[in-house]
Amino acid sequence: MKKNLLYLLFLILLGVMIGFVINYYQFKKQTAVVITALREQLTTKRSIEKITEITLNNIGFNLGEELVKDSRSTLIPLKAFFNKGQKYLIVSRFLENNCESCVNYSIQMLKNKLPILKAENVLFLGGYRNNMLFNQLKPTYQIDSLNVANVTALPLPAEELGYPYYFVIDSTLTVLNVFVPDKGSPSIDERYLEAVQAKFFN
Repeated sequence: MKKNLLYLLFLILLGVMIGFVINYYQFKKQTAVVITALREQLTTKRSIEKITEITLNNIGFNLGEELVKDSRSTLIPLKAFFNKGQKYLIVSRFLENNCESCVNYSIQMLKNKLPILKAENVLFLGGYRNNMLFNQLKPTYQIDSLNVANVTALPLPAEELGYPYYFVIDSTLTVLNVFVPDKGSPSIDERYLEAVQAKFFN
């Protein structure tokens, strides 16, 4: 009888411990979900702040005097990427010191929207000191068959952000808006590019 009682107590304690472990892991899982959601909200908030601040700091700059390098290191005017009658161009700007994953994300995000933006309306503009190195990277990003150029620096405050960014210029090479994509909130980046398409390339 005593053995049966001890065995019963053991089973009860074992059940309590198992229940505690299960509840602990469920709580841990739920906490992880909440933390992830909060991080996404914070990322979104930062992205919205960036959109406002960066746009205000960069719109109105004119790049009419800018020369860029083609694949042969020949200097050509930025204006050369406008076709006859073309009014706007969206530029994907990425620098040598930007993080690799950020550059790849910004390029692939824009490439995914080429069906609606059209390749002739997009320029991938690197910022590399060595043009030969830049040429070697083009196949890595799968942009070697698209409009691509290289210029070490542009006279825009956005150059100091440390992140890749997009900007739209008109045929006078005036910057109309600037946007920093954030891989933490891709839905915002998609909406931005769709808005750009609707406003400038529709």
